[in-house]
Amino acid sequence: MAVLIRREAYLQVSGFDNRFFFYYDETDLSYRMRKAGWRIYVMPSSLVFHIGLGSRIPNKELFVLYYLERNHLLFLNKNIKTRSIPALTWSLIGTLHEHNGTRLKIRAKAIYDAVKLMLGHLVSDPINLN
Repeated sequence: MAVLIRREAYLQVSGFDNRFFFYYDETDLSYRMRKAGWRIYVMPSSLVFHIGLGSRIPNKELFVLYYLERNHLLFLNKNIKTRSIPALTWSLIGTLHEHNGTRLKIRAKAIYDAVKLMLGHLVSDPINLN
């Protein structure tokens, strides 16, 4: 995805929230910009060539799982509080139903770290999957 943002809009909403690190960062920024009255346009015909990090992430599936789970919960807690408890409950239920022990541990860590971030604590990014 490529993004063009007016400087004024970016500054008005205080830019990216660095707690997101990977995934949901642009969702959070777009949500806050819309809430502040800015319009968001999508250009589905645009093409982006992503070269670099994406192909060099070890354990990419687990990396993506962790950040999607964690940042989804963080986004809802930050922006749509009425959805955060149901989402957290659903994530916990989904995690407990994981049959793969590695995926269960990654999802549990994602939920734990999301709650830490919600409470104002720091977590280490990027996650170490070793």
